[in-house]
Amino acid sequence: MSNRTPAWIRWAFFLSALAFIAALIQPVFASPEFSGQTGQACSACHKDPDGGSALTLRGERYKADGFFWGEVDQPLWGIRLLKTILGFFHVLFGVVWFGSIVYVHLIIKPQSLIGGMPKSEKLLGRICIIVVGLTGIGLTLLKVQAPRELWTTSFGVIWIVKVSAYVLMVVIAAVATTAIDRRLQRAGHSSAGAEADGKDGRPAHIIYKGRRYDVSDSKLWKGGVHMARHFADTDLTEALAKAPHGDEVLERVTDLGPAHSRRSAEAEDVLKLFVGLAYLVLICVFIVLLCVAWWRWGPPIVAAFPVWTQQKAAACLECHQRKTPAIVVDWSQSAHARNKISCLHCHQAARCDVDRVAGHAGYYQALSGTRPVAVSAGVSPRDCGCCHLEHVRQFAHSKHALTIEIVRRCDPWLNERHLSPIEQVTGCESCHGTGLGPGTAKFKRANLIGQGIGRLNPDGSKGNCGACHGRHSFAVATARRAEACGSCHVGPEHPQMEIFKASKHGAIYAADGSSWRWVMAGSTWTAGVDYRTPTCAACHMSGAGNLPSSHDVGYRLSWELQAPLTIRPEGADWQAARQRMQAVCLQCHSPFWTTSHFARLDRVVSEYNDAYYQPLARELEKRYADGILDRSLRVDEPLEVEMDEFWRREGRRTKMGAAMMAPDYTWWHGFYELKKRFTHILSRAHAHD
Repeated sequence: MSNRTPAWIRWAFFLSALAFIAALIQPVFASPEFSGQTGQACSACHKDPDGGSALTLRGERYKADGFFWGEVDQPLWGIRLLKTILGFFHVLFGVVWFGSIVYVHLIIKPQSLIGGMPKSEKLLGRICIIVVGLTGIGLTLLKVQAPRELWTTSFGVIWIVKVSAYVLMVVIAAVATTAIDRRLQRAGHSSAGAEADGKDGRPAHIIYKGRRYDVSDSKLWKGGVHMARHFADTDLTEALAKAPHGDEVLERVTDLGPAHSRRSAEAEDVLKLFVGLAYLVLICVFIVLLCVAWWRWGPPIVAAFPVWTQQKAAACLECHQRKTPAIVVDWSQSAHARNKISCLHCHQAARCDVDRVAGHAGYYQALSGTRPVAVSAGVSPRDCGCCHLEHVRQFAHSKHALTIEIVRRCDPWLNERHLSPIEQVTGCESCHGTGLGPGTAKFKRANLIGQGIGRLNPDGSKGNCGACHGRHSFAVATARRAEACGSCHVGPEHPQMEIFKASKHGAIYAADGSSWRWVMAGSTWTAGVDYRTPTCAACHMSGAGNLPSSHDVGYRLSWELQAPLTIRPEGADWQAARQRMQAVCLQCHSPFWTTSHFARLDRVVSEYNDAYYQPLARELEKRYADGILDRSLRVDEPLEVEMDEFWRREGRRTKMGAAMMAPDYTWWHGFYELKKRFTHILSRAHAHD
């Protein structure tokens, strides 16, 4: 038999492979159905809440990053590269595997494998199954952000059907290539009477139209196998009829006469079982291809996510005007209201969101007579990032976003359980953040009372934009005023607000601040034009000349002043950070004044570290080594509490007073009190000896 494959077969196989690859390509357009699949309203990407208009910043990023919806701070180029690699091998081995199955059915026919399947094909099939499975798992993990998406979105339902078909194919392949294959080989050997399979020195015979032919001397039948597809000692009548050549090739071999062969009952039974399973696998192939095509072109299986409309927003306002009128007034005076950003833009929830308000959807439907709308009471940075993408990215790196994690990791009063639950929640976590964390299906309404700038949100994001900007008004002017920071940065352990008020900056702010232009855009808010002297936001966040604004409050810090032993920021270029802070100072001060100020700050830090903190730390370490103090807990003994207050209170006032130009705090509330506490701790330490 010739090994040449007709051109039309090669082209058909090639075009089928291209069609399969095209079907696997993800959609690159948005639609109401796509809104349902992602669980996001159209307004997440489109400036027009009904879609089809110019894109928001989130939409532009989404488009630029290959239509990937996920964490706004993920390294998307790496994810795209990984998805490309996984997708390439997933498609490649899927085409090889499915192509082989279709080839067997269209060209070879399963009935011709009575002698068993070739080892090379079995090995290739197993490799394809493993690669397709592993790459499929990887692609699914990269796409699905929460397990509940597998039963709440159209993609998830289609994925379940496709994976079920894949698993069935794997089970059939496992059975067919082991037990059934062995039975096929035995049946093939016995189907023509005496063995003439060409193996182990035996002759190689084939049967065609009831006659037996000896192909032992043919170079094309070495080992009793032809083209790795056809086996000696079997009836090849059907196979030869579909071959690219005719029966003239049999004139070259010896005709042994009538075959008088018949298959045993066992051979017939195992062949029927094998053929039935083969066609079941073919059906699974078509189901998988249908799933791929449905995901790309078909209508949604799960109802689309209800998109934002003006009518729905009006219904929200109508109800809340009666229930919570102050909230509506706050919103109506905001930039959000002026730009037609309504309640649903921020609060609308997907069906897979665990922080949905129970009963709200049904209540809304009963009130308005329209389709129910689910909402979430909490608004997270991920929600804000739909429009304010760059701000959210910067904030995600900041100490503000991580503050609850930092305090839980470092603070001994929390770690050693010196606080009751109510003290922790109403004290520490009211500023640092309430640790809601990722929610569950049994997420309780009471858990939605989250506050603090480092709040852990049920959607996995960290932080709370409303802590600075205020809820519903979300005013940039509110966040720029010192009082926004002073609600947390105040008191004996974080005295920044008191220090600011005692500084020249604070005095000018108190005298003239009411007339400043607080509402200018971040890139245009200019020192000397819109404000006379900086507030906290002006120094740590706002733009200054060529220096861009940033929501990372540590971006310009060259010292960790709040630390017990003052150190440089971990993992950051402190010299670059100092240059950024100096750029802010240079808007009003000369280069000489600016350089001198930071030189004095560095000397204050060295004085505190070398003359005060480290000598006391060495004294306490001696007591630990001698067993006088117990190091298992850091603040359970009076001397340890004194040391803790030494660096938290007097130490911070000294250093922060120098940084913020408040000499009264640097000396009388700082070094002076530091010396007194230093002497007191030393005397108590020696009293333990």
